[in-house]
Amino acid sequence: MTLNYEFMLETFVESLKGIPVTLLITAISLLAALPLGFIMALVRDGNKHKIAKAILDVYASFVRGVPMIVQIMLMYVLFPDILSLIAKALHLPIDIYGVPNIAYAILLFVLWTTSFLSETFRAGLHTVNKGQLEAAVSNGMTTFQGYTRIVIPQVLTNMLPVLCTNTNTLIKMTSLCFAMSVIEITAIAKIAAGNNLCYVEAYLVTALIYIIICFTVENIFKFMERNVSKKYKRLAAG
Repeated sequence: MTLNYEFMLETFVESLKGIPVTLLITAISLLAALPLGFIMALVRDGNKHKIAKAILDVYASFVRGVPMIVQIMLMYVLFPDILSLIAKALHLPIDIYGVPNIAYAILLFVLWTTSFLSETFRAGLHTVNKGQLEAAVSNGMTTFQGYTRIVIPQVLTNMLPVLCTNTNTLIKMTSLCFAMSVIEITAIAKIAAGNNLCYVEAYLVTALIYIIICFTVENIFKFMERNVSKKYKRLAAG
């Protein structure tokens, strides 16, 4: 099999234009899902809000059990129709079908990432002694301050390797956004492949770009882990 190297180079350069869209979806999804996932983990681990806990358990099971491509189709095809019916019922002058497709993609991945991060946070919370929060509150801190100053920093430190894996998984999952007509890395490569009938070359280029991005993300997280480790060693020594 002979590869079309000229096409691969052209497609590589063209596909780079999709990186900002991929990273935008990833960044917004992570930033929104981090606090939402932590709150979801607290509710699911607690016993105070049983109805909310039951709803979130069903939601988490749905996200984990339904294939991502099916979730995408539901968000892309069904969700706008539901929003349109609600807007009409409330007489809201909103053009639901005029909303950019990337907005639905971001919403979907926020919901998806929130569910998976909640599991990560639940595991992280179990590594922190509950007595630390109680001690913080007894020393005059509010519960919110205890979480933000004592618990969350430790949880984030413990979950950095898992968060790295979740981030790379999210980046790769955004490749399915082409099904929502969002022009990102994979969509650009697929369009080029369809126009030139060079599918193998297009997929090789796409794989290379995702490898570069994920490798970069892994090294960023390794840098963060090293710095966090050094910080805690200094605190322990002091």
